[in-house]
Amino acid sequence: MILSMSEQAIAFLVAVAAGFSIGFFYDAFRVIRLAFPHSSLVVQIEDVLYWLCTPFYFFYVLLRVGYGDVRFFSFLGAFLGVLLYFLTLSRLVMKISAFIIRVIKAVLKIIIFPFVWISKIIFKFFKLIKKMLKKLVNFVKKPLRLLRFYVMLKMREYLFELRVIFRKI
Repeated sequence: MILSMSEQAIAFLVAVAAGFSIGFFYDAFRVIRLAFPHSSLVVQIEDVLYWLCTPFYFFYVLLRVGYGDVRFFSFLGAFLGVLLYFLTLSRLVMKISAFIIRVIKAVLKIIIFPFVWISKIIFKFFKLIKKMLKKLVNFVKKPLRLLRFYVMLKMREYLFELRVIFRKI
């Protein structure tokens, strides 16, 4: 299908916008990595997912705007859109995101601090209880052993007496 000049200009501008959004989408991954540090394996998996999703998105945009015509200026527009995004807004987005993440982490620390403090006190209390119970068990263990030994001796005596009685019968 032949596109008019105005349709081609619109397709080019849409490709630039698509490239811009592709750059923003990559920054979203970077913000997630900034908020939640990842291992290098997870970062690589995220990058693979990004590069698998990006062409589908771009070709969907081309299909909707350019009626499926893949033209060189569409790729050029997408490249320019990504370049424009990374040269203009990317730094600002990352700085604002880093600031917001720092603020959220600080607020969470303030909110969570009392719970952490209380849990440490409770943990120390239970540790103390455990220590006291261990001492109590060790304290009671020896008399219980003696009691058990005494009971066993008495049982042997009674069994012996029962044997003697049964022998007489």
